[in-house]
Amino acid sequence: ATGVTGATATMLESTHNTVISANGTNHGVMLPLVQADGIGAHVDVFNAHVSQPIRVYPATGDALNNSATSEPFVLAPQRFYWCRATRLRQWRCGASS
Repeated sequence: ATGVTGATATMLESTHNTVISANGTNHGVMLPLVQADGIGAHVDVFNAHVSQPIRVYPATGDALNNSATSEPFVLAPQRFYWCRATRLRQWRCGASS
């Protein structure tokens, strides 16, 4: 993970992602932009760090669940987060407990 904002977060380019490095100043990853041909796609993220949460950001202009546009989700250590592109510029996501 890199960065502390959506603008500096690591872009996720795979369907299945494991984040193994994160610290107080580098803890952000970004989901891909949801475009018309990407509706129905899914991305999952596992935070493998033992103590550092990470922030999962939507692409600029996209939204997660019912959050404000570009608002991140904080994923706790050792947790799994799954996301599905449900409509243009919209991700529906949930985390393991």
